[in-house]
Amino acid sequence: MDEEQAKRLGAFLRARREELGWSSRRLAAECEMNDATIVRIENGQSAATWRKRDKSYRDQEKKRRAANARKREAAAQGMTVAELEERLTVDELAEWGALFEVEAEEHKKAMKDAEAKSKRRR
Repeated sequence: MDEEQAKRLGAFLRARREELGWSSRRLAAECEMNDATIVRIENGQSAATWRKRDKSYRDQEKKRRAANARKREAAAQGMTVAELEERLTVDELAEWGALFEVEAEEHKKAMKDAEAKSKRRR
């Protein structure tokens, strides 16, 4: 999202919040966010936050899909997920462990990069 898009989105969100008669604090509470973050978003100053949230959502979506795949596989074999996981080979478990480590490292690097970029903008 570029700066202009962030400003338009912020203006839209502020207008909608005001239509509802909500304060920025109430919206923040509903969204489980800090009210200062809501104000920054409404002012179009938080595009980086949206990118981080989008990345976090994609990461969670990958995990959800993997969990659903395990559920489908287990159901197809007439087992529970726990039973399926007990029958995984050592190689399969190692592969899953390595995948989660890679994802954790990617997330850590992305957070570090975002923090460095944020500091450069100040």
